[in-house]
Amino acid sequence: MRSEKRVFAKGEAADVEVAIHSLTLEGKKSFPFYVELLAPEERVLRGNVSIEVERVPAKLLARPDAFHLGTVRGAKSVEVRILNLTRQPVSLGEVACSIHGANVSLPEGSRMEPGLSVPVRLEVPEAGLPAGPVRGSVTVETGLSEHARLSIPVDGTALRR
Repeated sequence: MRSEKRVFAKGEAADVEVAIHSLTLEGKKSFPFYVELLAPEERVLRGNVSIEVERVPAKLLARPDAFHLGTVRGAKSVEVRILNLTRQPVSLGEVACSIHGANVSLPEGSRMEPGLSVPVRLEVPEAGLPAGPVRGSVTVETGLSEHARLSIPVDGTALRR
């Protein structure tokens, strides 16, 4: 951490450069950021800090935790979003669902621009699913070698019609 000068007048803004060695974004576009002054000058209590991310690793493609169907009786549709935190467009390939009778699609196409997200839609047909717990997964193939295949769990409970 360094600054142009070490002593500031009361209320004066100070630009301080901070070197960060490791940061986890956890799939978010914005995040809280805290800096602790280990050896502050006398009477320095706090400082406002802003951060500009200069480089985001190409392997940072965030998938949702799960498709939560809840209670299903007949047709139902749910969506989740995949977030592209890379600095390059990502192509999405084949999507598939392990649950027999359910359909999965990419309603906005198969290209995900940097910093944006795309929905993945799971649809249960009118005939519904067999009664009982619903467990499975949706897979999405991508153009990133680090995330060649994303797997998104599916959970819920199907009721008799």
